[in-house]
Amino acid sequence: MPDPSATPMKSSEALAFLGVEPDLLSAEERNFLDENGYLLLDGILSDDELLYLRKRLDGLAEIEGENAGSELHREEGTVRLANLLDKDLLFEKFITTPRVLAGITHVIGTEIQLSSLSSRAVLPDGQGQQQLHTDWREAVQPGDALADCLADHPDQISLSGRAGSVVVFNSHLWHGGRANRTQALRRGVLSYFVRRGGAYIQNDHRELLSEATKARLSPAAAL
Repeated sequence: MPDPSATPMKSSEALAFLGVEPDLLSAEERNFLDENGYLLLDGILSDDELLYLRKRLDGLAEIEGENAGSELHREEGTVRLANLLDKDLLFEKFITTPRVLAGITHVIGTEIQLSSLSSRAVLPDGQGQQQLHTDWREAVQPGDALADCLADHPDQISLSGRAGSVVVFNSHLWHGGRANRTQALRRGVLSYFVRRGGAYIQNDHRELLSEATKARLSPAAAL
């Protein structure tokens, strides 16, 4: 077993230290992920973690004001935040939870790298509708095949889950956030992993993370 205080660690070693194994997902779950491109994992965050997370995200948005999301992306009808790993200890859970990582590594293999860790809070009253898109270029993009990427698609699947759930999905999957038809803010955290050594890194954490955060993270967490 590798020593988590030693540096550097290969991502495969870090995953082993965290206890990430393929059998953390059932054969049925792995098959579903292969066939559909997504998998809903229930109950990843506890009620206490959810309560803290909501307050922390809202507090960060208030503190950062007009600069919120500037490290990565801003979007009309939403409150975006980025570089979350630098902003609270809880966000480390979003890159180290074994069952979630089992889903990610099932899709892209064990040599993985964090591309970005951000949040997207959709404002109420019908705001935040996203066009159908992919996060990774594939042969046919929604914009190539559809007249209107904001319109409902006959084959679309509207996915929802309890607060604290995680959806693992392949970046080639056509997807888009639905408009928020409620009267409350709809918050979500986005952990984006890619194959290590690839060209598409949204945030260079070697540059963005503070020295204090770098010192806090174990090599196993610094995937």
